[in-house]
Amino acid sequence: MGVQPRIVSLWRHRYADHGLEGLQDKPRPGKQPIYTKTTDKRILKLLDKPPPQGFARWTGPLLAEALGDVDVQYVWRFLRSHKIDLVARKSWCESNDPNFTAKAADVVGLYVAPPAKAIVLCVDEKPSIQALERAQGYLKLPNGRALTGQSHDYKRHGTTTLFAALEVATGKIIATHSKRRRRVEFLDFMNSVSSLYIAQGCARSVARRILGRIGTSLDEALNARVFDTVVRLPLLVGNRNEGLQPLRDLDTVRSFLGSMGPGAFLDLPWLPFYLAICFAFHWLLGVTALAGAIVLVTLTLITEYMSRAPAKEAMTLAPGATILQPRAGATPRCWSRWAWPSG
Repeated sequence: MGVQPRIVSLWRHRYADHGLEGLQDKPRPGKQPIYTKTTDKRILKLLDKPPPQGFARWTGPLLAEALGDVDVQYVWRFLRSHKIDLVARKSWCESNDPNFTAKAADVVGLYVAPPAKAIVLCVDEKPSIQALERAQGYLKLPNGRALTGQSHDYKRHGTTTLFAALEVATGKIIATHSKRRRRVEFLDFMNSVSSLYIAQGCARSVARRILGRIGTSLDEALNARVFDTVVRLPLLVGNRNEGLQPLRDLDTVRSFLGSMGPGAFLDLPWLPFYLAICFAFHWLLGVTALAGAIVLVTLTLITEYMSRAPAKEAMTLAPGATILQPRAGATPRCWSRWAWPSG
């Protein structure tokens, strides 16, 4: 094979010692690098200095010329590896407030963990939005197919400014458009947002007060009758567990009227309009809202059906609260008169 014996002996010993892995070539140090980390630090240090007189910014050839012993190709490779763009201009703002860190932590804390009974809003603006009207429709091709989309032709309608407020807790967005971007428009938007939340809070407070008074009036009107029924019903039907059922029913109705449950019934007639608005935005959004409503109603019915029998059984097996316990000094004759019949 034209190979010297020492080379054959070398590979035989490597195969005997390491097997097939010994036949692979060992890593070699290769050529010593010309440019090291010291060169990289020199490039970065030179970028911190102003460019030569007559030049607005540093370039690859200028850096190589200023370094003297570094090739321009290595300069470009170094800049690309560190994602340094000599042409693009980037700016940032640094605060000179000594309490900036604490203030920033407070603001970020509001977004991350908003208080339970507070409304946290994130307000921002997007100015100079081009209001373009593009021609939409379909294009008939010679082969009979049609392409839907929009053309490149458009008509300008000026610019608009978007003001938006995001409620961090619920994700609700309140937005409005304005033709101009001034302090007056921004203050009008903030006043409308604050007025909306104040009106909403007042409406909820009034609704809770009205529902609470309705529940109290209902309790006062039926309290005497319920108490009379609680006393007389066990004596009539002979079932100790039926005595407190009217009181439980009254408490359930009172709790329902005192909650936000009736408000859901007031919002129920607006459900078709809500679905219509969702379908107007996009058919997929409307289908999602309708499917979500159907799922919620289905889960409610299934829960009611599955919990009806266990609730009835628990009510039947619950110990009667109107059982008279024998007291000290009570005679057996008195106890036998007021005790529940066995069975």
